[in-house]
Amino acid sequence: MVTVYDISIDVSNYQWVVTSDAAAWRTGLLEFDCSPKEAIWNPPKFYVDNPKRKKGNFFHVGAGMLAFDQKVKADVDVLAILEGAGEILPIELETGETLFLLNVLDCVNALDREKTVYRRGIPSGTIIGVTKYVFHKERFHISPIFKVPETSKCTILVRDDGTDELNFRRLILDRGYTGLIFEELWSG
Repeated sequence: MVTVYDISIDVSNYQWVVTSDAAAWRTGLLEFDCSPKEAIWNPPKFYVDNPKRKKGNFFHVGAGMLAFDQKVKADVDVLAILEGAGEILPIELETGETLFLLNVLDCVNALDREKTVYRRGIPSGTIIGVTKYVFHKERFHISPIFKVPETSKCTILVRDDGTDELNFRRLILDRGYTGLIFEELWSG
């Protein structure tokens, strides 16, 4: 049995980070759509938006982005999975603390387009999201963390095939890392 989850940050309970440099968003530098960024990486400074919230190990930055702290980076098992999914890019908070962004590069053409239910704009009918995911499980790559072309700008997915090897979700939960939410999207 394979289960696919949406990875998001628990912004109701944990801190998130933002940049005051709006130009960084306009340049596309912070648009994580499975395109490499390492060669051009020159990030702006970031700050914690609400420092009164609990500090988790994972932080929200923007849609399709995932930031994590030094403790997660020091965990060789978790880091191996993150590095297998894409690039690890450093960002600096105004406090001097370094966090790391995962730029997922593993973009898998795994959606079953005939069975997936899309959310469409009105009146254009343009696809603006996915309401119900259905996957071709034989198309998954080795990395359990991935994106699909249809939602690559906004959604990070994680596959759990029930084994201990490369099980990102289980590692995060078992080791007590905080800030992430895993929402089940599909099982098959």
